[in-house]
Amino acid sequence: METARYFMAFLWRGPAWTANENPELEHLQNAHLGYIEEMRDTGKLILAGPFTDDGDLRGLFLFDVNTVEEAQALCEEDPMVRVGHLRYEIHPWMTGAHDL
Repeated sequence: METARYFMAFLWRGPAWTANENPELEHLQNAHLGYIEEMRDTGKLILAGPFTDDGDLRGLFLFDVNTVEEAQALCEEDPMVRVGHLRYEIHPWMTGAHDL
């Protein structure tokens, strides 16, 4: 079976996490969603989405890039990560080449 390798980034509550709604957080969320669209447009992001159980694990990114360093660089540019609202953890992931 032919396989393909991807990088999965789990997004966790970061050290600056707050659930308090305010204009600054709304602006960051909009910037985060815009950045997700930018990554999708480049073809480097396969999917992204939040977990809905309100736990510390907030969401995930699935990247189609060549190296873990490239996935890390993409995560580091996320507006929510830059301010510490989210932190990330990246794992290489393999599936069948035609599964996605």
